[in-house]
Amino acid sequence: MTGLLLRARCLFASDRGALGLGPASAALIARLATLPSSIVASLAVTRLISDSYGAQGFAIYALIVTLPAMLPIADLGFGAAVTDALARRHIYGIDEYRSMIQSAVVVLACVGSLMAIVSIVLGVLGAWPVLLGVRSNEANVAASVAIAIFGIGLPSSLGYRVLLGLARNHVNVLIQGGSVLLTLASVSVLVVLSVPLPWIVSAPVVSQILAGALAWRIGRRSLAVEVPRVRGSRERRSLRPLLSMALPMSIVSACLALAFQSDRVVLSHVSSTTELASYSLGAQIFTPALSVVSVAGLSLWPRYAGQRRADGKSDTKLREYVCIVAVFALAGLCIGLLLVWFGPFVGDIASGGVIVIGRDLMVAFAVLILVQSIHFPGGMFLTDVSGLRAQAVMSAVMLLINLPLSVLLARSLGAVGPVLGSAIAMVVAVLVPTAVLVVRRVDRVGSIQRSVVAGL
Repeated sequence: MTGLLLRARCLFASDRGALGLGPASAALIARLATLPSSIVASLAVTRLISDSYGAQGFAIYALIVTLPAMLPIADLGFGAAVTDALARRHIYGIDEYRSMIQSAVVVLACVGSLMAIVSIVLGVLGAWPVLLGVRSNEANVAASVAIAIFGIGLPSSLGYRVLLGLARNHVNVLIQGGSVLLTLASVSVLVVLSVPLPWIVSAPVVSQILAGALAWRIGRRSLAVEVPRVRGSRERRSLRPLLSMALPMSIVSACLALAFQSDRVVLSHVSSTTELASYSLGAQIFTPALSVVSVAGLSLWPRYAGQRRADGKSDTKLREYVCIVAVFALAGLCIGLLLVWFGPFVGDIASGGVIVIGRDLMVAFAVLILVQSIHFPGGMFLTDVSGLRAQAVMSAVMLLINLPLSVLLARSLGAVGPVLGSAIAMVVAVLVPTAVLVVRRVDRVGSIQRSVVAGL
């Protein structure tokens, strides 16, 4: 165990910054620092909406707020291409990654505008309640406005990707922590003013857009300091390098979004509003708990990308990979146990007893957080073109397993069903194949290295 922790410390402290911390350590510390305020703010929003609009109002709020995360065209995978280009800017060169960022902004602006138009049209036709499985005019107006605003601000989401590629994910975490507080402040004001629920639903979306814009501004300043702008380079660049990563990443994003974010929609169609409210409150506790692991996992992306050479081979060693997977698994297990122990109690306080969270639901979320924690290192390792293509196939298979399994389990187990369905589908279709693929690739690199040493 001591050896494992020492190796983990070396891994997390690699590529130290000004404060002597590696990107993963800095992101983890930033998340732990912002986690208490984020949890309190999130639960306070839950309490405000539950007290003012009841359990059904909270269910509608939670359902629609998560809609942007479900949209398969969220950033069309361009964010992944931007992150990879910046993490490997010593290989790509200045003009190449600047071209990728500019192209991504233009495309996302066009897609976001189209998204806003489609959302308004669906609202005018009254189609949102049918799609969401909630017979409510409030849901129709809320979804129309929220998705339209999200579409208009879509290009700002690239700000997070730029900072991630620059190994500054800790800045992302701090900005996102601030956006939660901004959401609480705006929701509080709107509730005091007795604003209708459909407009309150837009508050988190606006907060995220403002946070993304701030991340974008900080990222641009970081790039300007690191690499002075080169004038006179107006050569038109091909979209092929961008699309080679964007297309498989868009498939991965779409499948994961539909698999993990569709649980509320499944419950709204096949179960009761009570189960939907219980799941939504449980997910609000689960999400910040998972984020403790996910921020450290995302910080591995630029690390692994930077270890890939121009010929596509990686310098990552098998021992390092196994070590970091073990650390993530241990972290996921500990967080899951805390979730099971404290989750129902926190949920009762947050909702004022209006919404009940069963311990079985928290156990299901604990299993899911363990599975996702084990997968994070492998998912971040497979972020080159061939790796993303493999992940696209695995994610599609997982979606095909997850959706029918979630519907089946939701009918008999209620809120617990979709969570267990997601965990089972991820183990079968993603976790095991990813582990096999990564070990094979790392072993191949190790064999190459050993043959070179033997030749010397």
